[in-house]
Amino acid sequence: MPLDALIAHIDSLIKESHESERELEKIPFSSIRLNLQKAIASHRNGLKIIRNGLTESLMKKAEIIASLPSKSGKSYSVEQVMYTFFPEIISASYITAERLNTDITMLAKTGIVPELYYWLLEIPENFSFKKSAVLREGERFLTETFNQRIIAPLQTLIDLAKKPDVDGSLAQVGPIDLTKTNPVEEGYIVSCVRGEAQSPIMWPILCHEMFELVDMEQGILKNFKEFVSTQSKELPVFDPDSQTNERWILEILMDFLAMTSFGPMYARSLLEYCKRSPYYPTPQYPEMCSRLYCAYLYLLESFRTDSDIFHRCQKKAREDVEQEIQRYETNEDLDTEKKTKLGFLCSLMEQFCRSIKILTFLDRLEKHVGESENSKTTLKEILKNEDLFLPFKDPVMTFGDINNNVLLHHISLAIDPNILLNVVIANYDSYQKEAHLKIIIDSIKKWKVKQAWNSSVDNLLHARTP
Repeated sequence: MPLDALIAHIDSLIKESHESERELEKIPFSSIRLNLQKAIASHRNGLKIIRNGLTESLMKKAEIIASLPSKSGKSYSVEQVMYTFFPEIISASYITAERLNTDITMLAKTGIVPELYYWLLEIPENFSFKKSAVLREGERFLTETFNQRIIAPLQTLIDLAKKPDVDGSLAQVGPIDLTKTNPVEEGYIVSCVRGEAQSPIMWPILCHEMFELVDMEQGILKNFKEFVSTQSKELPVFDPDSQTNERWILEILMDFLAMTSFGPMYARSLLEYCKRSPYYPTPQYPEMCSRLYCAYLYLLESFRTDSDIFHRCQKKAREDVEQEIQRYETNEDLDTEKKTKLGFLCSLMEQFCRSIKILTFLDRLEKHVGESENSKTTLKEILKNEDLFLPFKDPVMTFGDINNNVLLHHISLAIDPNILLNVVIANYDSYQKEAHLKIIIDSIKKWKVKQAWNSSVDNLLHARTP
């Protein structure tokens, strides 16, 4: 039977996907585990689409074609029909099956610590995002839908199964909707460069990807364009091709939102990414100098805050990025016209950010201070009253407190990961993976427990309020 070896191989990959899924039992967080299970199930259905498309549609169509007389009078075997008329589909099926298998393995046996989900997914959750989103290791930072990753490469096979008509034959193959019998859930896959999965200095780039996820779901760029229009202004033109220009502006806008949310040290992470992976402009991505210059303009802004965390991180990031900006200017990568356009774009993005609901780094610092006020209730009073529930309170931390506790004394803190990571990245010369990675991860877990506890306390207090 034609394709026996390929079909048997795909069957083995489907079986392996179940074995890989059992690896998820090691993840102690049920919500994260459920999202990953949904993602793996969708990838497995992708494998089933390939198998069923080949056996229930393509092969049957080939059998009918083989039974028909050819114009030359030469007869073809089913196998000859398969490899003469459909070699691209067969080849693509094998390649896609192998990639889906690799994706499943990357999802199940990942080097990405699951605690990052609790930190990163806060961004889409603030936009009322409800769909599945999973992290995987890959060759670059990238955000894709399940359909883009699984269905799009199989579209030719799917379309053929829907319309398998054979011209000149009374015998026909019944149409099949492969995506209906093997549904792929709506969701998103965010890829992190594999070698950076455990590098805190590169984690902020994933904030950019989270905002891209929100854009794909809710159209942030579309809203930005509409906002600019209401201001009776137009977007600056960096490239004559309108689609390229919009893609470039999208990338810069995602950077701006990520830095507004994460904090000043996002610029330092972006600089590190540029150094490790320098690239030239493409239709998808603008010059790195444009992205870094917009980040630099943010660092030059004056913000109303007394937080030494913000000011010291801003100063450190500005000093780090400034040297690269000077190099761009010396090399004439940044001329006056380009800087003027980028400055105008930044002013529009700043106004836009104020018009949408986004939890900024300054909001996080203010919340940290508000949640850290010392409770007047003593431990003795707590022990006397079993019905008394108190919020989880910590002292207000300064830049030096966080640095000393985490990097010097190796103490994990129940503090917003954005605040923690800004301080860690600002002092990254002192960071050592063996000593500090676990401390940072434990801090994220403590922060999540603190959030859950305080939420429970709030709910109890509201329930008791007459």
